[in-house]
Amino acid sequence: MEFYRYVADPVEVVSLVASRRVQSANLATGRATWYSLDRFDDPAEARRRLALYQEPLFRIGPIPQHKVLILDIQIRTVAPANGQPGGGTECRTVLPVDLFGVFEFGGSRWLW
Repeated sequence: MEFYRYVADPVEVVSLVASRRVQSANLATGRATWYSLDRFDDPAEARRRLALYQEPLFRIGPIPQHKVLILDIQIRTVAPANGQPGGGTECRTVLPVDLFGVFEFGGSRWLW
């Protein structure tokens, strides 16, 4: 099993690459970071299935299962939200995870 994170904010990606660690910058959530088991090559499909508020610009991963240690929200189906149908998979951890790769959808290239 492998995990992926989908990111819309280029500033977050710069921070991830600089630190080589994946963790949300949102202090209001305790830096809780959402992941999916689903690999999407189309950002529009990622938005629909993960019910994101906008299309992601980047895909982080694949991240091996043994690197995502403690899930505070177990793997579940994404509920509809943000005008999107959901139906993908999601889970969450508050711990940082090593960065294994960053794919840019717009340039169809690996950044790291």
